[in-house]
Amino acid sequence: MAEAKTKLRLWTAPAKIKMPYKVSLFLLLLFGYLVSGPWLLTQLGNVSRLFVFVFTLPAAFFWGLKGGIAASLATPALVLALHAVMGVPFSGGILGPLFLLLMNTMVGRMCDLSLRLEREFEEKDRAEIELQRHKAHLEERIRERTAELTRINEELQQEIGERKQVAKALRESEEKYRLLVETANEAIFIAQDGVIKFPNPKTIEMTGYSESEVKARPFVNLIHPDDRQMVAERHRQRLNGEHPPSDYAFRIVNKAGSEMWVQINAAPTTWEGRPATINLIRDITEKRQLEERLRQSQKIESIGTLAGGIAHEFNNILGIIIGNTELALEDVPERGLAAGNLQEVRTASLRGKDVVNRILSFARIAPAERKPVRVGDAARESLKLLRAAIPATIDIRQHLVCEEETILADLTEIHQVLMNLCTNAAHAVEDTSGVVEITLEPVYLDRSAVRRYDGLNPGRHVRLTVADTGRGIAPGVIDRIFDPYFTTKDIGQGLGMGLAIVHGIVKKNDGAIRIESEPGQGTTVEVLFPQIEARAVTEVQKAGVLPTGTERVLVVDDEPSLLEMTTLMLKRLAYTVVSTTSSIEALKLFQTESDRFDLVITDMAMPEMAGDMLARKLLSLRPDIPIILCTGHSDRIDAERAAEIGIAGYYMKPLEMKTLAKEVRKVLDEAQLKRNNSGSSIKGFDKGENTSP
Repeated sequence: MAEAKTKLRLWTAPAKIKMPYKVSLFLLLLFGYLVSGPWLLTQLGNVSRLFVFVFTLPAAFFWGLKGGIAASLATPALVLALHAVMGVPFSGGILGPLFLLLMNTMVGRMCDLSLRLEREFEEKDRAEIELQRHKAHLEERIRERTAELTRINEELQQEIGERKQVAKALRESEEKYRLLVETANEAIFIAQDGVIKFPNPKTIEMTGYSESEVKARPFVNLIHPDDRQMVAERHRQRLNGEHPPSDYAFRIVNKAGSEMWVQINAAPTTWEGRPATINLIRDITEKRQLEERLRQSQKIESIGTLAGGIAHEFNNILGIIIGNTELALEDVPERGLAAGNLQEVRTASLRGKDVVNRILSFARIAPAERKPVRVGDAARESLKLLRAAIPATIDIRQHLVCEEETILADLTEIHQVLMNLCTNAAHAVEDTSGVVEITLEPVYLDRSAVRRYDGLNPGRHVRLTVADTGRGIAPGVIDRIFDPYFTTKDIGQGLGMGLAIVHGIVKKNDGAIRIESEPGQGTTVEVLFPQIEARAVTEVQKAGVLPTGTERVLVVDDEPSLLEMTTLMLKRLAYTVVSTTSSIEALKLFQTESDRFDLVITDMAMPEMAGDMLARKLLSLRPDIPIILCTGHSDRIDAERAAEIGIAGYYMKPLEMKTLAKEVRKVLDEAQLKRNNSGSSIKGFDKGENTSP
């Protein structure tokens, strides 16, 4: 379209020239022809007539068909006159004027048509512009109308929504009490004339009876016999307008015969025009159990604290026995009868020390530390304690095949697994004087065999099996035995945490546990742990001469017997010893003669000032003084916290002369090495400083 318009402009441009300019230009061309015509005629003859197009064609371009025809009709007369004047005969006849007329007619017609077509294009463009304007106006009207309709629709939707909300609120208002009662997690019922007139679904669920059964029986029959009189009396008082407690607890018995503790909140109401009570009952059985478990846990915590105190005192006693026995052994002939007896006393005392350490390790609340454990040794140690805890009427049979087999676990947790499983087995057979059989053996499980155990990988394992000939486990119970606090024992016989703890320990150590049991046929528990290649770390006792020294040692212990024994041990090792039973006196002595001592050995639990506090004060007076802290048991400090204070050695009582000798020598040598290194650094610094300009 644009290209056509461009071509049209070539045809219509001359016609658009203003009239004065067109006339002037035409006359100029005509004058030029008239001036040059005689010369052209003499030179070219009749051919010169072609130059008439110089002014006739512009006439057609300027004025269209009319101009072209007018110019064509006037031209022959002009040409004839020119020939007559010049005396040149005219030839060619009428063909020339006709050709001229035809050409000018065609050009004029083309110009007229071009002008008309251009006007039509312009009118079309104007029409399109007008159409676009009307279209834009119409679109604006449509947008305005659409916006208005949208607003009206939104208002209508809002009104409909408000009406729906009002209708919904009305329905909710009508149904809220019914929904509240039907969906409540508490039992809600109306009691009237000694029976339940209206129970909600939770009441049916809690009692175990159908709705018709609940309505047909006196509600007091649902109450535990020991609580019936109290509940019935308070119900009667409430109906009579009195004000008994409205919120209290009692027990109910459901259809299955199970007891449940419930909390009731009751209020008087009217049902079908007559007095009644509306009652809301909440099951608080689990809450009561948790409260009981909390009390039991507090008892256990108290027992643990008491055990720690007893262990501390017992370690002091064992320390006195072991230390004095070791001193006596040095004073009697090595092959004499007295030496043998003293050695038996020492051996028994060391066994007592191991018992105390096991008790403390079992009671210790600390993160488990997984290390290579020789499981056979751990089992034998646990069974030593187990035999004393299980009645003699129960036959304990042991098949401990494992010797060098090692697993990655915490030793205390392995003891706990063994003790819990064996204790459970003993409880299952204690009324029947049965058998508890413990088997520990290495096994290899391939991909087929390992499928019997949940979460276990193929390979070499250690399998612990604890089997008993007790009453077994009911099918409905066996799926819950690993749940925390689940127990079938009577009150006072356990908290239900034993198997839950075992399960947690086994899973934490990448093991598996499996139980098989039938009522009356006993129970078998299998526990498997993956074996590892690492060797268990054991302390190798080497015989030899005890290390001695000549340093000066300050010993502080509030127990005179322990103080005297420790002093004698150190003197036997050639040390110079100053001893005192008072931490305050020791501090005063150190304040006046701090350079006199090379080492301080102090007890932890002392009445005037605890050992860790004394150590802090001594280190503030002399930071390089090495200190060994001894304790039988303390929740206040351990080896890590002692090291943070700056204490060089941490030693658990009871004292043994060999261990004491090694510990003292080690601490003294390390302190001397630090002083030497510190002195070398200072000398080097001084030397550099003196030689600097």
